[in-house]
Amino acid sequence: MNTLYESAAQFHIYSVLGIVIMMTAFYLFTQYTYDLQIYKRRIRMWMPVYIIAIAFTIFTGILMMASKHLEFTLANNLMIAMVVFITVLEIKRHKRLKAATQEDRELFKFIKLIYAVELLGTFSLVYLLKANII
Repeated sequence: MNTLYESAAQFHIYSVLGIVIMMTAFYLFTQYTYDLQIYKRRIRMWMPVYIIAIAFTIFTGILMMASKHLEFTLANNLMIAMVVFITVLEIKRHKRLKAATQEDRELFKFIKLIYAVELLGTFSLVYLLKANII
């Protein structure tokens, strides 16, 4: 059981790193792209990879919790809340992007705000976990 936890923990760390890299790339897409069609094409190409990384993070988190006999600590609850928060923000972003027209200038501000909040939340949670504050 110990090796299952250790290998799941390693995969969990790498998948969170992948999520952070994808969030940063998506933020940079919004920073340097103002053409809606180019942005939609880039997002449609990379979004499945991002969703798979989130799903893999959830899966490895479940494995880690199962090997620790489902202990719901404060850290585990915050990670679950963060995944739900990211999922809700991504759904909102996707709905707004789907209904967007070329003249929608507020769209990129909205998307930048979403990715900035996601990055800030992820970095804060990682900092709190690494500093053993929670």
